[in-house]
Amino acid sequence: MCRPMTGSQRREIYDDFMRDSNWKKMVNIVQTLNNKCKRAQKALEETGEAFERLNEGLDDMPIAKWEKAEKKAMDKRGKHLKYYDVAHVKYASKGQQMSNDGDRLYLSLL
Repeated sequence: MCRPMTGSQRREIYDDFMRDSNWKKMVNIVQTLNNKCKRAQKALEETGEAFERLNEGLDDMPIAKWEKAEKKAMDKRGKHLKYYDVAHVKYASKGQQMSNDGDRLYLSLL
């Protein structure tokens, strides 16, 4: 559709499209936020019990440490928000585990 147009015509079409798209987003934002809030409340209800059971199984020391780190991050912001970064831990694959088990078995036979 836009290929035979000149550059200025093409930009005008794209600008009109983006203005229309942004207008629709702005008009529907209240309904969108209400729907997201309802989904978040439902998810909170579904996961709340599991979260409480998880907390009951933990020691008090790491929980206090996490709460202190959270308070520091919320108060100071900036670089202190790294406490919210997710740590990605790579676990050994089944093949690596089997290889390690085989090495232990071989060493125990010697």
